[in-house]
Amino acid sequence: MSFSEFTSSGAGRRSASSSPGYASIAGTGELAGMFREHVWSNTPLGRLEDWSETLVATVNMLLLSPFAFTVFWGQELTLLYNDSYRVFLGSKHPDSLGRPAREVWREAWPVIGATIEDALHHGARSDFKHMLIPIELDGVLQDRYWTLCFYPVYENGEIAGVAEIVFDSTSEVLAERKLHESREESSRVLQSIGDAVIVTDAETRVTRMNPISENLTGWSQKEAKGRPLSEVFHIVNETTRKIVESPADKVKRLGTVVGLANHTTLIAKDGAETAIDDSGAPIRDDQGEITGIVLVFRDIAERRAAEREREAHARHLQEVLDVSADGVAELDREWRIVFLNEKAKEMLAGSGDVLGKNHWESFPSAVFDGSPWLRHYYAAMDEGKSGEFDHFYPAPLNIWMHITVRPASSGIVIYFRDTTEQHRAAEALRASEERLRLALAAAKGVGIWDWDVVNDLVYADEGFARLYGVDPAEARAGITIQHFTRNMHRDDKERVGHEIAEAVRTGHEFSSEYRLVQSDGSVRWVSAVGRCSLAADGRPTRFPGVTVDITSPKAVETSLRESEDRLRIAAETAYLGVWEVSLPAMRMECSDICKANFGRAAGEPFSYEDLLASIHPDDLAGMQEAVRSSVANGTPYRSEYRVYWPDGTLHWIVASGRGLYHEAGEPSHMVGVTMDITERRLAETALLQSEKLAAVGRLAASIAHEINNPLESVTNLLYLARGGTKIEEIQDYLDMAERELRRVSVISSQTLRFHRQSTNPKEVTCEDLIETVLSIHQGRIVNSRVGIKRRLRATKPVACFEGEIRQVLNNLAGNAIDAMHPVGGTLFVRGRNATDWSTGRLGLAITIADTGAGMSAQTLRKIFEPFFTTKGLSGTGLGLWVSKEIIDRHEGVLRVMTSQRAPHTGTVFSLFLPFQPAPR
Repeated sequence: MSFSEFTSSGAGRRSASSSPGYASIAGTGELAGMFREHVWSNTPLGRLEDWSETLVATVNMLLLSPFAFTVFWGQELTLLYNDSYRVFLGSKHPDSLGRPAREVWREAWPVIGATIEDALHHGARSDFKHMLIPIELDGVLQDRYWTLCFYPVYENGEIAGVAEIVFDSTSEVLAERKLHESREESSRVLQSIGDAVIVTDAETRVTRMNPISENLTGWSQKEAKGRPLSEVFHIVNETTRKIVESPADKVKRLGTVVGLANHTTLIAKDGAETAIDDSGAPIRDDQGEITGIVLVFRDIAERRAAEREREAHARHLQEVLDVSADGVAELDREWRIVFLNEKAKEMLAGSGDVLGKNHWESFPSAVFDGSPWLRHYYAAMDEGKSGEFDHFYPAPLNIWMHITVRPASSGIVIYFRDTTEQHRAAEALRASEERLRLALAAAKGVGIWDWDVVNDLVYADEGFARLYGVDPAEARAGITIQHFTRNMHRDDKERVGHEIAEAVRTGHEFSSEYRLVQSDGSVRWVSAVGRCSLAADGRPTRFPGVTVDITSPKAVETSLRESEDRLRIAAETAYLGVWEVSLPAMRMECSDICKANFGRAAGEPFSYEDLLASIHPDDLAGMQEAVRSSVANGTPYRSEYRVYWPDGTLHWIVASGRGLYHEAGEPSHMVGVTMDITERRLAETALLQSEKLAAVGRLAASIAHEINNPLESVTNLLYLARGGTKIEEIQDYLDMAERELRRVSVISSQTLRFHRQSTNPKEVTCEDLIETVLSIHQGRIVNSRVGIKRRLRATKPVACFEGEIRQVLNNLAGNAIDAMHPVGGTLFVRGRNATDWSTGRLGLAITIADTGAGMSAQTLRKIFEPFFTTKGLSGTGLGLWVSKEIIDRHEGVLRVMTSQRAPHTGTVFSLFLPFQPAPR
């Protein structure tokens, strides 16, 4: 926000020469009437009669628009909208009219706020389609989809507001999603159906076919699509050979579900004939009109014979196969499961009772692109080819199966066994072997060895040989163990020899770390691990193992130890106490310096409970909340608090640290440091007192000047009264003297109010705070030729330590007057109820701005530092530092903006105070 925008007389203002008034608001709808009757003087737009022509024209366009239309006007983004838009507001209407959009659409602002701000400040136009924005409608937060457009509205070449046209496209998005899901579902269902299915349009032209219908007709869907059904689905009576009426034509003629005539034969594209039956049915739209026809049929040529023999065949198979360890199932030509042995029933129990049911309907997860079930079962059923494969079947079975399928006269026979455990074991072995292979391939300095103890020959790979300075070819062929130990460091050789001998004697694991001297004289650390195998009589046979070069980790370990020593020395030098707290048990361990920070002796026990008990009661809740927030959010922990030492003295402590977490993300520990900052706190208090004394001195000079003028008048008036001759004239002089003395009394009263201190926060209005400060500076304001522009719209009092806040405002106002002396200028003072959007807290916002020369970037960076001043010997350099400390103690915010670019020069200080009083 530029300075000129900040100091403008308000968004939507217009020149006095043009006064449209409320009669210029177009339309007769409810919103038009509300616009005319609304009390706009309570909004940033000011009275309706003072609106600019641009704002009136924009509102008229908004009210006459048939679409949902809204405008966010001015820097406050005041909300204006029409009848079509108010349905989106629900119960927020009519209170939303004329309010800041950031407050009305608080729940949606994180999504759209940046876009609106970009349009307001940079003139950016944005269009969105089906944008997901949550809104609160009648008290309920809802996810809605919006198609909307934002664009800037200009007035006199400057951006005055942002217009928005919006459509609620939630229904459209949900409808499109539902249509897509419906299409996907219908496609999957069609492919999973065990019967042949052909779908036509209203004119009986083929639109879709499933694989079974393609197989029976000999037509692929690609070939058949768009052709008349009678051409693809050619059926005749198997006895008379006469053409049978197409079921699609019959459905179209009768408008009902129809069945095929008995003894119907389907003649495929290649002339193959198949006996079929089933039915056709109409597909209707919402108005009941026929939009297509679905034909469902199946091959029943083998069914009759199979049905006659099923019972006898099943009994025979049951007797023979129930003793098998494999599951056995038989499927007829209709893909019905006609037989299951006991093992098959046990394995397939998770799918329910499937006997007598269609296989593909009972096991839908076997139907997918590239399915081995489809490939092998159809090959066995249609081509008489046997097949065998392994595959995993998902829920509800969740097992690996080895499946063998054989053709049979009545269909196919399936043999299957559960191979889940074998697959898991094989997969685990493959994974382990692959990890080992990758680890050995990637690792440098890793060697594998196998010692044939009986023949004293060590067989080793290249990595092992190079570590021990042995020729790789000789190591592969096998050499004695003495060749491998000859370059072992002399200080380690005896120890390692004893460890090897112990492992050979006992068969226990061998694990040792030692040094190897390389050919260039360098030394490398290795870690060797192995185990000796013993025969039944206890004699050693083989001793395999692995050696790893650990030179780098050893160096890191040494470096880490040295680093820890340096950190320990640094902490002791800075007198930092080190602590660690285990979570969630809150068990604490701490250094002697940490104990000393709390007044405890080095050997004295000091637990986390002892620490909490020593904290000042007013600071305990804040410290515990800081710990909780750090652990919960994974953020650094920092807290300043007061503690009582055992001798009763009060000290200040600053503690900082952070959490440590398990791999699963759960907190395990907190570690950190403490420091006694009592001396620093005392120094800061002294500085604060110094600044207060300086402020009192400056105020005393100003008050002396203010009081001196009326006292001189009183002296002169008393002199005139003493020399007067007429009683009326003397009375007038005395009355004038009395008025001047009352003026002195008012100034004294305001001065006492200004410095009134309290131990608890009290409620005070924005106007009381500001007017007291301005009255104190009235003389300087007049002498410096400074004009004042007030706009105090805050209605709710704020709870604060009013003496401290008056000190801040006095400092800011005094600096502003100094910045404009002696040239003069304008002092802008603003007050309003506001929201701190970073925290969501409500409070009072006060702004003090001047039209002085502004500050440089270098000065701006230092203004809140203690002892920094631009006033030479007349300034202490503590005013703004103290002001910042006071606002921070009130949990408020103090911000500054400045400009040195003509003609918009000056400085703006904005402070925010939460309504909730800050505890002390």
